[in-house]
Amino acid sequence: ALNIPLKYVAQVYFPRAEGNEYKAPHLLAPATPSTKEQLFVKMVNNGLENTELMLTRKVEAFRVKAPVAEAKKSFIFPNIKSKVGKKEGVHLDKRFFVYEKVEDKGKLVSKRRGVVRASNDITDNRTVTTGSTTPSKFYQISGKKLEDGMIIEERPDFGIGLFVGAGLPLGDITVNSSNSSTGYTYTPAMAIQGRLEYNVSPMIAKFTKKFLSEFRLFVEARSLGAVTENIDGQQINGTTGLQSNLFYGGGISKDIHLTRKIKLAPFAQYMIGGYNETYSESAAQIGFGGRLPINVNYWLALVPSVTVFTPFEGTYNPSYSGLGGMYFDIGLRIGL
Repeated sequence: ALNIPLKYVAQVYFPRAEGNEYKAPHLLAPATPSTKEQLFVKMVNNGLENTELMLTRKVEAFRVKAPVAEAKKSFIFPNIKSKVGKKEGVHLDKRFFVYEKVEDKGKLVSKRRGVVRASNDITDNRTVTTGSTTPSKFYQISGKKLEDGMIIEERPDFGIGLFVGAGLPLGDITVNSSNSSTGYTYTPAMAIQGRLEYNVSPMIAKFTKKFLSEFRLFVEARSLGAVTENIDGQQINGTTGLQSNLFYGGGISKDIHLTRKIKLAPFAQYMIGGYNETYSESAAQIGFGGRLPINVNYWLALVPSVTVFTPFEGTYNPSYSGLGGMYFDIGLRIGL
């Protein structure tokens, strides 16, 4: 009899597994509805995928490893190729660390040299049994120049980004008023803001042949603070000055990795908020802009950005012109 010993290595917990689908007439409903048995299989497979994610994060033996077959060491758009594919569970934007074997005090150790993600050029090798897999392509997101023969190792993440920063409107805030032909002009206050991002590319790629890498949805909250003085430096009475409320909204962005440490992220967003508690001023704004994340390491980046907003057309005072136009912010982003 075949005797295969089992060894306990870890216990993992993932709070949710599901097998569901939309029903007609929903736009995303399948042409043929799944049976209860098929939905149960989906739920089990979803649970296995979640378990695999947690196991590969905790246990090295479960991680896919392969040598680098080809390294493009250019300054712009660096990438590598390796002979792994869909059979090994590689999907769009799955993260891998790249290691080099070096000698340290007479011992051979692995040193991390870079971090890459799977591009949308992934080989479907699920029917290949000869070992002659066509290499898949990975784009580099952090680290040093990579070389042929280094080892990639699967290190999946959750695709979540957390940003905290501060910023400032680049123009003074002018408030139109019936009491003044020129309106009132105020010095803008500094903003404090936070943003939560989620990379939806791996999820969407399951239903399409190819999709954009690192396409993100985000929600954002921002407070500009109370304006306390006009452009001449004179203090404003707190009851008549502009008092901050919370601005909140969301949007979409696309990360483009230009070099090993710098990427460009164009985005569009929709914000709703107010700027005068006394008169309950509120309005919606659309913003377009770009971020330029600069990696400190693979999980931490310094992120300056510029946004151009449409005018803030209030309900009491018709316009706060300084809340439209250009806005600059900078902060730190943590990747999870």
